[in-house]
Amino acid sequence: MHYEDACEIADKVAIDCNSPAHGVAVTVDYSPLYGLNYAIWTIRSDRLVQHTLHCDSTNSTRLQAHVLGFIKNTSPALNG
Repeated sequence: MHYEDACEIADKVAIDCNSPAHGVAVTVDYSPLYGLNYAIWTIRSDRLVQHTLHCDSTNSTRLQAHVLGFIKNTSPALNG
């Protein structure tokens, strides 16, 4: 997968999930050791938390499921 393609998928998932409104960011990171990874970011208990998924083994449906899980676990409005 190319960086630009991964960025398009990350942007679409973030928009579809409205993740910025819930304090969750989705980015694409490159590491010479691990290659391209989606990174899901949020703040929990005053700590920046990151979860990564390898781009070549993560389709948009899987990425969206992880982003929605982050939203559910970090949004006070959704956790009552």
